[in-house]
Amino acid sequence: MLITEIRLLNLDYGQVMKFIGILLTILLSERNIKMHVKFLKVALCLLCSSVFSYETSSYNQGIINVPSVVVGNKAYKVSLVISSCPQTCVKIESASEVMLSQSAAGTYLDGELEVHSIDVSGKLYSAIFQISNPSTYEFSLSSAELIGVKTDPNSMYFSWDTGYGTPAEEKPQRGFETTDGGFIACGSGGNDTATDILVMKIDRIGSLVWQQQFGSTNDKSDIGYDCIEIEDGVIVAGAQTASGSTTQERWLTKLNKDTGAQIWERYYSIDQLGQEQRNDFVADAIHEVLYGSDGMLYATGYLGAEQLGFAFMAQGGTSFLMKIDPLSGELIDENIMSNQGLTFGSSVVESDGGIYVIGTYNSDNMGISFFNKDSLGLEWSKFYPCAKESPVCEDKPGRGNLGLNATHGVGGGVVTVGHFPMEVNDKSKGWDPFKIKVMKWRSTAGVPPYLELEWEQDYYNPREFEAINGEHFMRNEAWGIVTVLKSDGYPSDGYIFVAGDGDETNDVDAKSTKFPDLPSSSVWMSYVGYLGVDGSRFWDDVYMTDNLQDPGNEAGEYISTTSDAGLMIFVDSDIKTDNPNAFGFTKLIQ
Repeated sequence: MLITEIRLLNLDYGQVMKFIGILLTILLSERNIKMHVKFLKVALCLLCSSVFSYETSSYNQGIINVPSVVVGNKAYKVSLVISSCPQTCVKIESASEVMLSQSAAGTYLDGELEVHSIDVSGKLYSAIFQISNPSTYEFSLSSAELIGVKTDPNSMYFSWDTGYGTPAEEKPQRGFETTDGGFIACGSGGNDTATDILVMKIDRIGSLVWQQQFGSTNDKSDIGYDCIEIEDGVIVAGAQTASGSTTQERWLTKLNKDTGAQIWERYYSIDQLGQEQRNDFVADAIHEVLYGSDGMLYATGYLGAEQLGFAFMAQGGTSFLMKIDPLSGELIDENIMSNQGLTFGSSVVESDGGIYVIGTYNSDNMGISFFNKDSLGLEWSKFYPCAKESPVCEDKPGRGNLGLNATHGVGGGVVTVGHFPMEVNDKSKGWDPFKIKVMKWRSTAGVPPYLELEWEQDYYNPREFEAINGEHFMRNEAWGIVTVLKSDGYPSDGYIFVAGDGDETNDVDAKSTKFPDLPSSSVWMSYVGYLGVDGSRFWDDVYMTDNLQDPGNEAGEYISTTSDAGLMIFVDSDIKTDNPNAFGFTKLIQ
C-alpha cells in the first residue's frame, strides 16, 4: 500500500509520511456532528490572496472525493475512504496529479490537512485533520464546522467572497465580469451626509484593484445605477448634481478599465432638447445603459422623480431612450416618452431587431416599450397586468415593480423579473411580504398584441419559513436577471435571477423547521434561481458568506455570468468589512 501511494502521489517517502488523508465522520454519525470545534480559516491556503476560494468536495458511501489538494508546489485529486480507528480516520484510495488552482479544495502543511468544503447531503462542512499514525498513514479529525446548507441539491456552490467600501454606508446596484477576469461593481456610498457614486474593481481572486468616488464635493445625493464594459473603457451611468446646480441631472462617465481614471463625464440636461425643465421635476437619472450591436450606447431612466438620490419608482415622471456615442459621450438622439409610454425606464434590452425599454407605468402596472433602433421612434407599448387606460388594477394591485430588470430571450423576446406584494389579511401587523415573478415575453412581429406572455414563474420563501396564523411575512425582492447559454458552459440555455430573501417585520425572527442551520428570517440572504428557456425550474437556493456562526445581512442586488460558467453575486453586505453595508462580491461555481 505504501509503494502504491508513493507512486500515485509522486512524492518522496517523507512527504507521504506527512500526507495521507482528510476528513470526516461528522458525515457518518450523529455523535460526531455534535462536535463543537473552532475552524481555522484560510491559515493554510498557500495560493489564496485576500479572499478564501475553493472547490467543493463530495461525500458518498464512505468515500470523500477531493478535486484538488495542494501539497507544496503540486496539487492532487484525491479519493479518501473512511477507515476504522477509535476516532474518525481516512486513508487515500486513489490520487492523481492535477493542475494547481487558486480555488483548491484542500491544503496540506506540516502534518495538517484542511478540506475547505464537503457536501454531505446538502450540508457543507469544513474540516481539519492531523496525522495520527504515520505507520498506517492515517489522519484523524481534529476540528470541523458546518459552513453552509444547500436548500436545493442541484444549485451552484459558494466559492469565495470579499467586500470593500468606505467608512460610510454603501450599496452596489450593478456589476459585471471584466474581459481580464476581474469584476467591477457600481452603486452609491462613501459620504456621511449624502450619497456619492462609488465604483470599484477587484481582480479574479478578489483583491481590490482600484476604487473611485464621484460627487464627494457637492454634498448632494448622487447615485450610480449601472456600469458596463465597452471596448476601450468602462461606462458608469446614474445621476449627479453638478457644481453650482440645485437639480439632479442624468450623468454618464467613461473610465479607464485598468486604473479607474476618468476619461470624460457628461451631464444631460433636458434643456439640450430645447425643452424647459418643469418646476416640479426634482431629479433625473440614467438607470440602465446598453452597449448596442452597432457600437452605440442606449440608455433609459427617468425624468422628474419625487426625490433626490436613489428611487425605487418615479411615479408621475417620464422615461426616455437615449442614443450616445461611447467615444465622447455625445448625445446622438433621444426620445422622451411623455404620456406615450413609461414613467420609469428600469431596463434596456436589444432584441428582435430593436430596443426594448422595460419599467413602470404606475404602482399597479409595469410596461414594455419597443423602439426602432435607428430612429428611436416608439413603435408600441405594452402594459401589464392592466391596460394603460385602467384607473386601477383591482384584481392584481401593486404590479408596477414586475419589470425591475430584464434580459434578452434565447431566440428573441425579453424576460423580465421583479416582485409584487402578497395579500395580508391583518393589516395592523404592518407586514409587507413580496413574491418574485419571472416572465417570458414573445414578440408578435409588430402586429397587435405586439407581445404575448409565453410563461411566468413565481418564487417565494426558499428557506421555507412557516406562515404565522396563515400570514406570510418574508420579503423576496428581485433586482437582476441574466441570460445563460449551454455553449458557454452552463447546463442549459436559460435565465438566472438574483434577489434578497429576508423579513422587515418588527416582531418576527423565525427559524426554518426544514433548514434549522440557516440564519433566522431577519437575516437577509442572497436568493438565486435558474430557469430553462421554457420556464422550467432547474434550481433555486440562498447564499451568504461561509460563516453560519456569525451571520449578517447579505442581500443580492445584481448578478453576472462569469467566464468559468459560474456566477458573481453583487451583494449589499453588512459583514464583509468592518463598516456597514459594503460592496460585497460572492462567487459561485458549478
